[in-house]
Amino acid sequence: MNATVRLLTCFAAVSGLVIVGGRCPGPRLLADLGLDWRELAQLHRRHEREQARTAALKRTSDAMARRLAGKTAVVDRLIKGELSLLQAAVVFKRLRDDNAGVDDDLRTAFPAASEGESLCLQVIGWVDAELRYRGGDLGLVTRLRAELNDILRRDGTVTLPPA
Repeated sequence: MNATVRLLTCFAAVSGLVIVGGRCPGPRLLADLGLDWRELAQLHRRHEREQARTAALKRTSDAMARRLAGKTAVVDRLIKGELSLLQAAVVFKRLRDDNAGVDDDLRTAFPAASEGESLCLQVIGWVDAELRYRGGDLGLVTRLRAELNDILRRDGTVTLPPA
């Protein structure tokens, strides 16, 4: 039964009760019929809160989708040899900063002495996962780990170049 038919049926029922009974039906009867007008303001406020929550979840979901698409593209370029480890880490950082409302818990998931090192470890992890998914050669992962270790030995930390 669509909403219009339901509303008209309820209106007819209430009107019939008023005519037959000579008075307005009690609040309990109206509530049983889904016509308790006393809660309308509360329902409206709850509806507005849910709409705001839905909008916030949509913004977060959109930000996560942008970050995922960006990281996937970066990993693909790194696998093709178009980016270095540090360049990929810079783009991962920019994607993270551009979507600051989405926490990725980088430092917990990839513990390291610096943010740059954590980002490099994250990039290596993404490359490893993508190559395993594709059934590709994991030699690149070994080379990226060696590149990171060389940077740490040489500089003591990972300092990302400016974006």
